[in-house]
Amino acid sequence: MFILIAALLSGCAGDKISSDRITVVTTLLPLYEFAAKIGGDRADVSLLLPPGAEPHTFEPKPSDAVRISKADVFIYTGAGMEPWAEDMLLGLNNPSLSVLDASTAVTLLKAEDHGHEGEHEHSHEDERAFEWAAVFELDAGEYIWSFAKVNGEYAEPSMKMIILETQTPDASGIQLAENRAKELMHSSNKGIKEHGSALIPMDIAYQLNFAPNLPVSSFTIKIDKKGHYVFFTEYMPLEFEADEHFFKDSHGNNMEPSAEEPESRHDHDEMHEKENIQIYDEMHKHAENRSAGHHHGEFDPHIWLDFTNDMKIADAIAEVFSQKDPEGREYYFANAKAYKAKLEKLDSDYIQALSNCRTKEFITGGHNAYAYLAKRYGLSFISAHGISPDSEPTPQTLAEIIKITREHGLKHVMFEELVSPRLAEAISEQTGAKTILFNPGHNLGKDDFGNGVTFISLMEQNLESLKTALDCR
Repeated sequence: MFILIAALLSGCAGDKISSDRITVVTTLLPLYEFAAKIGGDRADVSLLLPPGAEPHTFEPKPSDAVRISKADVFIYTGAGMEPWAEDMLLGLNNPSLSVLDASTAVTLLKAEDHGHEGEHEHSHEDERAFEWAAVFELDAGEYIWSFAKVNGEYAEPSMKMIILETQTPDASGIQLAENRAKELMHSSNKGIKEHGSALIPMDIAYQLNFAPNLPVSSFTIKIDKKGHYVFFTEYMPLEFEADEHFFKDSHGNNMEPSAEEPESRHDHDEMHEKENIQIYDEMHKHAENRSAGHHHGEFDPHIWLDFTNDMKIADAIAEVFSQKDPEGREYYFANAKAYKAKLEKLDSDYIQALSNCRTKEFITGGHNAYAYLAKRYGLSFISAHGISPDSEPTPQTLAEIIKITREHGLKHVMFEELVSPRLAEAISEQTGAKTILFNPGHNLGKDDFGNGVTFISLMEQNLESLKTALDCR
């Protein structure tokens, strides 16, 4: 398509609309508002993204490229936010066009690969050497423990596991063996086991290496005598569960624990498992109809949710406008100063309002867009999607987020206006948490544009949502 656009544009470079004002095209709402306020009556500023469009999946038309080719200035976010914009620029034939990549004005955060659950990583709270422990009542015989790839890869390439005999089939059985398990987990003495190996209960931390070329890696658990056995695993077994239960007996029957820490979906959430999978299947079908996954690359592009970044971008816009229109330099920088004052107040309001809250953590059924906001205001978050809203979570991820919502006592789950609320609603239905709107601010719906909603007012609404979700006083 872009070859065709390039051909169309080869004859357009000299057809710039005649005007005393500079012509500016921007990609996202924040950039549009910054440019419009700074340009004032010396600039004609337009927004390329149509109302309600999601920038990650937006597909520009040839007419959009023509608009850019006739402009004096083109402003986009960069950092991989709009790969379609970068593609269009390659096809332009307008040497007088000034291009501002806003991401070059700020310090970028790394786009951490958190899988589909955003900021939630393997944690070792309270110096725990393992994420999961469970007691099983086992007869003498052989059992199979399997680790499956999810979305084409293992959650981790290997995992430590300890199997110890204990005295009781309840939580006290785990506690009796816990101190010894911690010692073994931290010990340098490890039993290396590959796919197909056998494990027996003993004082050792097995390191299970998964076969990278196989969809499932399995290990045989050999039990010599009937009893209560507690398994300690470095990571949650559900992270390695795809189509089949991870622990089965020799006849293929699922083995369920009599007690476990933390409580998993297999007892509290099993009744919702099919519903979670149906939700996932529905989302996956929609994803197949979209373009292939959009990868932002090394850096997180959602730079505008740190308002100190926006102040730097405002100065960068004033500078590029001044280069295009030197006579308006003082005008542009005066406008930038006035707008930055609003951003400074917004930043101050966030700092003050979020300084005294019951929790600093929030859940979002949207995508992983809040790293800059979280870093600036000392928050943490868990997102159902990855860094792009078309990176779909697995049923296991959804179950894990539901579990975390319950465990952390979170009363609200965010949903995004331009992303399907289905995930947020699923989390709400299964946890009792209320849904609450939070708009990342990259675009507005058609009605919002008509009602005069601005980036500043949108961020003020977001602050009210955060205050509610975090239970701020």
